[in-house]
Amino acid sequence: MCSGQSILDLLTTRNPEIVEGAPGSKSLTSHHMYHWPKQLKKWDEFSFETLETLYEGSLIRVARERASPLPALPHLSQDADCVVGDEDATQHVFTKWNHTIVQAALDEVREPFHSCVWTPGRRHSRAGARFTPTRHETSASEQPGRTACGRLSRKNFKPDAGAFLPCRTHGSSCAAVPVERLPKDYKTAAKWNSSILFQGDILDESGRWRRKASRKNEAMPIRQAFTYCIHFRCRYGCILTTDEAFIFRIRPRAGASYTPESALRGDDALERSLREDGLMEYVSIPWASDETQDADSDGTLTVNLALWLVHILAGNHHEVDWSYCPLASETLATKACPAGNAPRTPESQVWQPSLSRARPELRSASRKRRRSDTDDAVYYSFSKGHASSAQGSDRSSTEESQSSDGDSASTVDVGGGTASGNARKGKPSPSPQSRAPKLRRSERGARYL
Repeated sequence: MCSGQSILDLLTTRNPEIVEGAPGSKSLTSHHMYHWPKQLKKWDEFSFETLETLYEGSLIRVARERASPLPALPHLSQDADCVVGDEDATQHVFTKWNHTIVQAALDEVREPFHSCVWTPGRRHSRAGARFTPTRHETSASEQPGRTACGRLSRKNFKPDAGAFLPCRTHGSSCAAVPVERLPKDYKTAAKWNSSILFQGDILDESGRWRRKASRKNEAMPIRQAFTYCIHFRCRYGCILTTDEAFIFRIRPRAGASYTPESALRGDDALERSLREDGLMEYVSIPWASDETQDADSDGTLTVNLALWLVHILAGNHHEVDWSYCPLASETLATKACPAGNAPRTPESQVWQPSLSRARPELRSASRKRRRSDTDDAVYYSFSKGHASSAQGSDRSSTEESQSSDGDSASTVDVGGGTASGNARKGKPSPSPQSRAPKLRRSERGARYL
């Protein structure tokens, strides 16, 4: 533990030097179904000056305090940890160094500022309601930001890392599935840097894509991260390399298709507007140039300080919207339990045998019945006694019907005449004893048809 150190001191510590190894290939993760923003624009609001005024200056005051001791810096071996040539090595550096530092600083301000938790790896989380991959109705040439027909599988919507807000009411016992608030994607610095987007071949001076540039390999990290944010309904996202932290916010472009009718349609209209006319506001924080102990006096953001700030912003308001208030005017949100109801405690799940014996109707269906148990209506309906009584009742009702049929047969002409007429023609009348078995067989046959 380091006493006498502030949160700001911890977050502005110099990042370790990274040795970039040669990547195995230059290809990046791609999918023809990834969406892309129509325009990229510099996010000037995301700055150290905004941090100083955010939440009426209370956040920066807490960051500068030297009250509670903070954890010691993690140790990275130059040979074992700092040679990066692929995405796994990049994720290892961020998990061991940046995640350890940033999460320690987030823990210090979790209660007053509702900071979310940085999850270093993939985990099960749910998306915002109704924001799911959709089948595209028209071709890419007709609608910007959309590609050929098809669907993305669920595995394509698992970012490399993320963030969620713990339930402050029930803690880890909360039954609610965590909601993704800040999807992150790791890229190898030797393969991708955001500066390549602005070298003339990908984006024009206004930040819009040049012809067919959105299909290029260099555009895929932007498209992948943008698709994550649409799917998880998150306004903030990150692309992290050992060269930079590319932090962004998405929304529909100003004046893009927002009408009272679209507001009534809700999420569907907002998602469609993001896919067809989305804006990505971004800031690129260099890995090495700003990380000095006097970063506070210079008024610059470091990678760790920027990641700490965006986790606090996402912990309070993370859902994408048509527009946002100025970043300096953001407010702290009141958080409720996402489960809606309190989770079941172990005590409430204990089976109470005394209550079950006293009231047979509460008995578990999986419990085997004993001979001594009192017969209930359901059990009696399947018992042998009930079957015997039912057969006896059926037999008596059959005999009654046979008797009535026999009486009527003596007066009703069944075969073309009465019983007396049959006798005159020399045909003997059937006796009741000979009729009864036949009727019983026909009655029994009709009963089982």
